Amino acid sequence: MKRISVFLIVVALIAGIVGCTGTPGMQIRDWYDLDAIRDNLDDSYILMNDLDSTTPGYEELAGLAAKEGKGWEPIGPSGEPFTGTFDGRGYEIHDLFINRPDEFDVALFFEVDAGGRIENIGVVNVIITGGAQVGSLVAINGGTVSKSYSTGSVTGNEMTGGLVAVNYEGTVGDSYFTGSVTGEWVVGGLVGQNEAGTVSYSYSTGSVTSPEVVGG
Repeated sequence: MKRISVFLIVVALIAGIVGCTGTPGMQIRDWYDLDAIRDNLDDSYILMNDLDSTTPGYEELAGLAAKEGKGWEPIGPSGEPFTGTFDGRGYEIHDLFINRPDEFDVALFFEVDAGGRIENIGVVNVIITGGAQVGSLVAINGGTVSKSYSTGSVTGNEMTGGLVAVNYEGTVGDSYFTGSVTGEWVVGGLVGQNEAGTVSYSYSTGSVTSPEVVGG
């Protein structure tokens, strides 16, 4: 009987350990959870489902009337980049709206620093307007963006990219943007400006409009 009891305890412990080794990270289920990332920029996060205009928190945080018409506030205030990991697990974030034409560093994420990683996420049907350094997924990337994509409309003044505005010593791979990108100077379909960074196996389709310094 004692041997059986010990065996059952060992099995239970092993089962518990195996259960704890599943996909790690804080779970994102709605817009409130997504917004809370800004409170812990070095943590790990996983998206558990699609987010769209029907998901709790949309009207307050990412809709046309959110933040007095400014829409979504980019994750990570100036000087505080995201250094954690965000795994979208193949899910999508829909209908992201940002209207901040007088602001710099406009996107879903303000900045991803070295060691930070965003992967497996789609940001679909965006409407984004910013000042300088404007993208849909990341404004300034010094980390890694992998297996991610965006669709919609991105508009800025300078250094504007469909997916990433400025890739500064960062890596963008296996990613794409489809839609329209409009700016006044240094504009690209996928990345607005690539500075000592790496872009591989990635592309953009759609229109890129600017009077000066335009890329694909």
